[in-house]
Amino acid sequence: MTGLPTAQAGDAIDQYYTQYGDLGYHEIGFSTMYSRNIGKVWRDIQVGVDYRRLSASDNESIYNTPTVLGAPTGTLAASVNGSGTQSYSGLFVQTRIAPTESLLITLAAREDRFSSNIASIEGDNPPLGAGTSKTRFDPSISARYFVSDDLSLRASVNDTFRGPGLNNTLRSYGSASSTPSIANPALVPQDMLEREIGLDYTHRGLDLSATYFFYTIRNAILSATSPASNAPSAYQQQLCRDFLAGSSSNTCNFYSNAGHERSQGLELIGSYRAAANLRFTGSFTMTDAVLTSTTTNTPLGTQLAGTPRFTGNLGVVWSPVSKLELSGQARYIGRMNYASSTTTGTQSQGSNTVFDISCRYRVSPAVDVTLAVDNVLNRTYTDNTWTYNQPYTQTLSPPRMAYVGVQARF
Repeated sequence: MTGLPTAQAGDAIDQYYTQYGDLGYHEIGFSTMYSRNIGKVWRDIQVGVDYRRLSASDNESIYNTPTVLGAPTGTLAASVNGSGTQSYSGLFVQTRIAPTESLLITLAAREDRFSSNIASIEGDNPPLGAGTSKTRFDPSISARYFVSDDLSLRASVNDTFRGPGLNNTLRSYGSASSTPSIANPALVPQDMLEREIGLDYTHRGLDLSATYFFYTIRNAILSATSPASNAPSAYQQQLCRDFLAGSSSNTCNFYSNAGHERSQGLELIGSYRAAANLRFTGSFTMTDAVLTSTTTNTPLGTQLAGTPRFTGNLGVVWSPVSKLELSGQARYIGRMNYASSTTTGTQSQGSNTVFDISCRYRVSPAVDVTLAVDNVLNRTYTDNTWTYNQPYTQTLSPPRMAYVGVQARF
């Protein structure tokens, strides 16, 4: 995918791998809730508790580029052995109040507890261990006002958080020929404040919904490319250098809680039943997502990489006969930044439209047969970020894929 000098066009191609990983993952959890209807004004109340525990192990071997043609790997550069756990637990209560027939207010609150414990050893270096825990109170309030039988207005404010993934806190990966990503076990959760206002309209087969959203994120988890000497810890500094052994590069990607983000936009969703056997659907989203402060080299006020400003879809569902249902959908992904930096600038890719079709046939009252084809035109595209000067790091979205399924009810 990069230019090849003519003189090298006939050279031998050596295929080898630079990293081998053995990963394990386990998850357990439970939730329970009690609900009770109360009356006309104070409608109901729900209380509950939930718990989720994630655990993972990651054993990685990183190899240098081989110096002998045909060798599957080069010499061993580093071995990383790590394990970690995360747990989420919460107590919650929610109640609905209707002070008038036209107004419904929902009040909710959660007491959340997050904890993380990561341990990792690389070669003969001292082990790296880090843990973080956080207890927080997360309230929310929403209200819906019924203007008429067809039209209602709504608004909500919600305080919440998102914990760092084990892929960011535990697993490091890469090679000397690319920019390795080095995990950071000291990451803490991102704090989120979500505000929305919107309306819903329903009339004679037409359903419309419009929402304006405004979200702020503090302690956003970002990946920044920097020299090994700027690593968050001596362990990560050494690990980066081991990944880069045998190359002239000295930079890696390091994760950190390095900024604050703001995301705002408009979401439109609609459907129209033109006939008993024909329905149209559609949606459109405009998102303006930028960093408002950061300690990385990602520019402020620029659309975040991996977040297209415009997305949308159009669909149709048609039943020419009672047993057969045909559907089609067009998905639009607007122009998107895939890399952005104050040192190398912002790189973008054009928009993409992908078409999907499916049909479902009812063989009997208890059995349905389905055929679906995604990406009918076999569009080659990506909706992910990638390193701007390393096109081989792209992760392409799925090509044309066909599915056949049978559903039986007993």
